[in-house]
Amino acid sequence: MHCAEFEEQLQQLLDVRTAPETDPDLMRHVAQCSFCARRYAAYATLLDGVRRLPAPLPAGLLQGVLTRLKSAPPRRRVAVRLSLVSGLAAAVVLAVFPLLPGRFRRGPQLAAPQSVVQPPTAPSADVRLDDLLRNVGNSYLALANESARCFTDAEVLLPRPDWGDGMASLPQENGSWWDHLAQPLAPLKDTASGAVKLFDRLAPPEPQEAAGTDEGAGA
Repeated sequence: MHCAEFEEQLQQLLDVRTAPETDPDLMRHVAQCSFCARRYAAYATLLDGVRRLPAPLPAGLLQGVLTRLKSAPPRRRVAVRLSLVSGLAAAVVLAVFPLLPGRFRRGPQLAAPQSVVQPPTAPSADVRLDDLLRNVGNSYLALANESARCFTDAEVLLPRPDWGDGMASLPQENGSWWDHLAQPLAPLKDTASGAVKLFDRLAPPEPQEAAGTDEGAGA
């Protein structure tokens, strides 16, 4: 017997669940060929494991289970059907929910409070005009005060005159030499004078009660 014949004969015996030890030709070839002996040992181990498996279920087991389900009480059958339907519905919802648009998956949107939705009441034109005039007047007063304070605190460094040539070196056609030294301060003088006039014009008038009291006292 060749190795190919041994393989074919061994498969046929295993298909009909026949022990290979019952075939003398197979046993003789196993004793002569080490390769086929190893294959026979592997098949023997596999066959031994299959033999140790539990016996197959009876042929009428499935039919018996179905018959018992049909003969069960109605309440039990309804419970089984409801559980089956609910399980299928849950599976369908889980499968379809990710495909829904985003607007169906958002949580409930709370309405804005009434105080936020309604716009504030607009002030009247007279109130707005009064506020505008008051703000402008305060701004001009603050600017005038700041300008007067800056020019009052300013320190001007005058150039030191050159007395080497004496008083004759100073120009005399435009006035005295003090007028000549005061020429660089002319812009500062005009600006300070304008700021003071603006402050006097914007400042509220003083009450006249004191003057009337003085006149009465003199009389």
